[in-house]
Amino acid sequence: MPMVEKMNTQKFYLMNCIILILSANIFGQAAVNIPLSATDGTTTYELAVGLDLTATNCIDTQLGEYNINWPPVYFAITFDLTPFGCPSGTNSFKDYRGPGNPPAFPFTGTIVHMLWWNVSLPGTPIDITYNIPNGAVMYLTDNINGSFLNIGPFTGQGMATIPGSYTNIFTKAYLKMEYSNINPGATTQSSVSINNGWNLLSVPLAASDMTGTFLFPTAISPFYYYNAGYNQVTTLENGKGYWAKFDSSQNVTITGNHVTGDEISIVQGWNLIGPFAYNVVVSGITTVPPNILSSPFYGYEGGYIIPTTLLPGKGYWIKANQNGVIQLNADRVR
Repeated sequence: MPMVEKMNTQKFYLMNCIILILSANIFGQAAVNIPLSATDGTTTYELAVGLDLTATNCIDTQLGEYNINWPPVYFAITFDLTPFGCPSGTNSFKDYRGPGNPPAFPFTGTIVHMLWWNVSLPGTPIDITYNIPNGAVMYLTDNINGSFLNIGPFTGQGMATIPGSYTNIFTKAYLKMEYSNINPGATTQSSVSINNGWNLLSVPLAASDMTGTFLFPTAISPFYYYNAGYNQVTTLENGKGYWAKFDSSQNVTITGNHVTGDEISIVQGWNLIGPFAYNVVVSGITTVPPNILSSPFYGYEGGYIIPTTLLPGKGYWIKANQNGVIQLNADRVR
């Protein structure tokens, strides 16, 4: 790449990164914020879509949106706002929209965004990493009824790839978000079954207070987490499992928000993990990298069991032969 072209590209990227940092500090975040990152292997851009009661189809400065100088010399990717009633050439790294007309939560419906890119070399694929909340599904399509590009649905956390065969010809694609009764301010509840004596527990929801004594006030022991040895903890985390003792059988109600994503990080060796607010069929669990689990899942109900389904609020042992990620989104049932 010619030196002047490289310098112009770096300037374009650096200036926009500075504005992104300033906007993150100065402006508010949308009520439903869905972070994305996109790269063709040379440069990575942080993008976002979502919903907010104050959002419009065009530039919403109060939410950190701003117009990008286009076209760049090298790789860049933004949202083209022109097709949605904005002045020609209007584009932004973020594209928040109102939840309906008039805007209101909870919201059910489809919002269409237009990705606009310039790849570094013809035929270079674009990888889009996503973190999609419960109640939302993402699709990537062309504007010709999906004849050349039609991939999805995408939920939870992961990566979608726009193939090089498509970017070799086209510079735009629809990013469609389908929302189902999404309500960012809503909380839900999950009941956790407790046995008399020692229990392997987890926290199925993101509560306003994640201390163990707040979540499980009737526990008669400290809370213990395993990390190459037992550690006493006061604050619990979603996705992890803990030992705690109780003096009677009971049900404990956890109130909070659904956890975004369906992945749990694990390390080589034994791990204590816990699912979120859904039953998870063990046979549908996958890992990244693949096939790194070297034991069954073990639960504890007064003695060790090998479950076929992981239950919300319960903790489980699992052994891995290397560091990686457990993906719970396969075959997930409520």
